Amino acid sequence: MKKLIISTFILLVAIMLTSCGGYRYLDAPPLEFQDIDYGFETHFLQGDPTIAYVDEGEGDTTIILVHGLASNAGFWRYNIGELSQSYRVIAIDLPGYGKSDKGDYPYGMGWYAEQIASFIDRMNLQQVVYVGHSMGGQIGMTLSINHPDAIDHLVLAAPAGIEAFRPGAGNWLANAFTMEGIRTNPESNIREALSWNFFRWN
Repeated sequence: MKKLIISTFILLVAIMLTSCGGYRYLDAPPLEFQDIDYGFETHFLQGDPTIAYVDEGEGDTTIILVHGLASNAGFWRYNIGELSQSYRVIAIDLPGYGKSDKGDYPYGMGWYAEQIASFIDRMNLQQVVYVGHSMGGQIGMTLSINHPDAIDHLVLAAPAGIEAFRPGAGNWLANAFTMEGIRTNPESNIREALSWNFFRWN
């Protein structure tokens, strides 16, 4: 019996190690943003910038899903299917992210809020429920202040912009992660960091 338990344990560990996506990820070829499969068809609202979005389901109420920093509309892939059974669901790639235009724009919470307000207006959306995660939540707060009539409800999922940092925390982050350091960091280091953060949790 003891040998059976040990053999089963070794087999389970071997399966876990060989099926861990993080290790396969380290050797995967680079993937362009336009080739990323969000699980749903991607549409584009032409403009400057052009905004990519997923549009599923129908209903009188439209739920707009806005991702956070360093993410994209695919972040919501596990929510869209369920929500779209009762509502129209639109997941947006913020400009500078995913399949939306990237360029020399005045990125910031106010600018992003204006892009979302323009998107809502140009798409002629009514009864809008805005759902924002992290930075998307901070953009939603700015949108609701600057354009209170653009949305009917605001849902914040772990929003950025309201947490308090200890003195020096911001300075440490600015010194630890510089643009030059990110730009010159080899792709292998970035892949390793992503693998440790998202695939190999302890």
